[in-house]
Amino acid sequence: MAAEVSNAPRRRPPGLRARFIEWHRWLGLTAGLLFAIAAGTGALLAFQTTIDELVYGSAAPQTTPGRIPVDEAMATASAIRRNGPVVEVVWPPARDGVNVYRVRVAPDDATFDEYIDAGSGERVFWRAPHPVFDRVSALHSSLALGSAGRLLVIAGSVVAIPLLALGLAVWWPLGSWKRALRIRLRRGTYRFSFCLLYT
Repeated sequence: MAAEVSNAPRRRPPGLRARFIEWHRWLGLTAGLLFAIAAGTGALLAFQTTIDELVYGSAAPQTTPGRIPVDEAMATASAIRRNGPVVEVVWPPARDGVNVYRVRVAPDDATFDEYIDAGSGERVFWRAPHPVFDRVSALHSSLALGSAGRLLVIAGSVVAIPLLALGLAVWWPLGSWKRALRIRLRRGTYRFSFCLLYT
């Protein structure tokens, strides 16, 4: 008895472009959450100075020009806080005539920001870090997970390279550029969103 032959069309294996779309989708879904957290917290941190001025006042302290060694600023801040360990030092560019080192010191279980005049080495003022921005900064730099979170952020940054490359390969028009760049407004919300993403 002859074996029955199926007339159903065989499924063709996915081509390279289809594989690129699949890889791009899963990389995007995996790393997309990291990108969203980094973008959102970074946007908040960009307004930190403005919000600080609203909370603490915008009166700029008087500072002197020049720049002392960073070790001297660290030693001054640490001595003020009972030789507490220095965990962070920032020397922002002179803004509105303010020329200071921001030295974060953590004596015992507290944290303080000591602002040291970068010209004279004297303390200008101090403040406790804003708790909201402290958490936002931790989320931005390490997902508030310490060293493991920093590794995740680094991994997400590395994943961004093949993600962008795959996105470019998927987007690259195989036919008409005019058709590829067209946004269809009358095809429904789903089609409009797809065209907006694709272009």
